[in-house]
Amino acid sequence: MTTEAGCVVTFTVKNLGLGPAIVRKRFFAVGGERFDVEPDDTDLVEMVASKSIGDKFAFRVLQSGTPGEGSALPSGGDFLIAELLFFGMDIKAAEKALRSLADLDFVVEYESMYEEPFTLRALGGNSPGWESAR
Repeated sequence: MTTEAGCVVTFTVKNLGLGPAIVRKRFFAVGGERFDVEPDDTDLVEMVASKSIGDKFAFRVLQSGTPGEGSALPSGGDFLIAELLFFGMDIKAAEKALRSLADLDFVVEYESMYEEPFTLRALGGNSPGWESAR
């Protein structure tokens, strides 16, 4: 979504399965370094965005969250991971900026109600959810 200030990009995780997805692990990685715990008084998404984006682009985290380990995401349910405002950018510029962050990854390891393990890897400069950000 484009605003007067710039482009707002929202990242969510959505369960497209028939039953609940039980989150077993979830973490961010920047350049191979894993981040899964919020340090004292620091938001995990803010910290990871600062490490990955740094001063390459002017941005602000508007909202953020991470699903807790052991939590269940119901069928059809979604969870907001991050909503970022990229100042002075339109959608194409924000997409190009985010695709340039090839060292940023978000991973969710989860199980189906039948205890089948699955892994979702997103970002890494090639997020499968770009169409939903437009």
